[in-house]
Amino acid sequence: MLKEKSISKKNGIKAEDSAVIAQAASRFKSDIYIIKGNKKVNAKSLMGLLSLNMKFGESVYISAEGPDEKEACEKLIDLL
Repeated sequence: MLKEKSISKKNGIKAEDSAVIAQAASRFKSDIYIIKGNKKVNAKSLMGLLSLNMKFGESVYISAEGPDEKEACEKLIDLL
């Protein structure tokens, strides 16, 4: 499953937001990735998320594969 999301937080995704996203992603069994440009990182990795440097208005893709992929995508879309 692949979903597109535009970053809606005015200050972009900072360290605290990335930690919340990584914790939420870790609760799912599915493999979850966030893709920005040509970079793809594991959504369960705090350092990976920070390396994306997601800013307000930028588009990212959430990719999930596994038994709970739909719920995982919905949760991460809410957090971004």
